Amino acid sequence: MLPAFLFGWVGGGILLSYVSDKVGRARVIGYALVGAVIGSALSPLAQTATSLSLVRVGTGACVGAVMAVSITFGAETLPNSRRPYLMGLLVNSYAFGIVLTGILQSRSISFEVLSYSTLLFGVVALPFTISNKWLVATGEKPNITGNGETNSVSARHVLLDHRGQVLIGSALFGCMLIALWATFSWVPTWASERFISADGGAAIRGAAMMALGIGGIVGSVISGVVTKLLGLTKGIVLCYVGAITLSFCLYGITSISQDFFLAGVFALTIFFGLSQGLMATYIPSLFPRVIRATGVGLCFNIGRIVTALAMIQMGVIASALGGYREALLIFSLVLVAGLIATRRAPTPVNLETT
Repeated sequence: MLPAFLFGWVGGGILLSYVSDKVGRARVIGYALVGAVIGSALSPLAQTATSLSLVRVGTGACVGAVMAVSITFGAETLPNSRRPYLMGLLVNSYAFGIVLTGILQSRSISFEVLSYSTLLFGVVALPFTISNKWLVATGEKPNITGNGETNSVSARHVLLDHRGQVLIGSALFGCMLIALWATFSWVPTWASERFISADGGAAIRGAAMMALGIGGIVGSVISGVVTKLLGLTKGIVLCYVGAITLSFCLYGITSISQDFFLAGVFALTIFFGLSQGLMATYIPSLFPRVIRATGVGLCFNIGRIVTALAMIQMGVIASALGGYREALLIFSLVLVAGLIATRRAPTPVNLETT
């Protein structure tokens, strides 16, 4: 079901981001939140694999829209002085949801109860959906012409004029995303095979998952500090250099202790989390307001197509490449392409002037 969810994420992240450029960010976020909550609650009621797949596609579409549009919304409405600090937390906030879900699952709560409990979060979406006054209060400015109508023709022209920014933004975010996905998908299983123990590798697998999650959160927390010290572009370069170095050390060294392995995983995911925070501020700055959400939706989701395709045959891919270690090494090569793309990275602009 995960590939269905990811394909829905890509479609919704792009299409509904485009819609938000026409009708407003907050309204789309609100309806998408409601859709995601309803989709989660409907999952236990699906009677066939086909119906469950359709529900997961719809849920993924709403989740993808929430991520892309909320990043755009935050970049436009947060104060400039605090934006780098808060955007890092915003883009990685899903990690806190994963932790909460893990806690609930550890208490042996059934899938049905866990799914139905998401209905409580639908209350959060109500202020976004029931009143346009809320949009004015947050400072959102609809993309309309002097006649009060959405200027679709000019938006298409502006998007074509910014196709270079779409390509560079997609490369920067997508290359890091693909490497991040490979790490989160394969490292825990590889760790349990590499450090064989009496418990079947459960302890090291769990420790690796904790290192992955905590490292990403730490990276997102410090992204604001890095932005202030280095700037967005140099900060992204630092992320790629750090991720490349640690990836090849972690996956290339054949003899390594368990403690060093976990420390390496933790350090690597700090750069992953840091990059997400930096690019959540950087990519919206590449586009003018009239196409900003569309641009963010494209940049955040083009690389995700690769991850969705790979999820269909994750185990087969690792086996075909010679094992988890070899697969991780090969997928890490995409980071080199991302580092090369940073040489063409445009200078970010002040969001308050565009």
